[in-house]
Amino acid sequence: LSAELEIPNIFVVANKVKTEADRVAIDQFCEQHELSIIGYVPLEEQFIEAERQAKAPIDFDPKCAGAKAIYEIALKLAELDIEKRSLQPLPDKANAYARGFSDAKKEASTKK
Repeated sequence: LSAELEIPNIFVVANKVKTEADRVAIDQFCEQHELSIIGYVPLEEQFIEAERQAKAPIDFDPKCAGAKAIYEIALKLAELDIEKRSLQPLPDKANAYARGFSDAKKEASTKK
């Protein structure tokens, strides 16, 4: 998909990781598909409560493991070589894909 959308660098952030078995499965998938994993965010009760209160998890409980994981991922992204960080607008194909995904998500939420 990244080649089709003309996105040169893809990094995986594993979200809502519950167990070590989940982490191993994610690692295996990424290895099989030649994807670089940049971090894991655990599933935590604090995140559920933050969502209920319409707060960012990192603002709701900055000391929880998930917030720390998000911070570490942000640091890793900041340390990447500038060539690997895209400061350019997404190519037209990627923009169209993102708009389509966003529109579908909005439509699904209005049907609830």
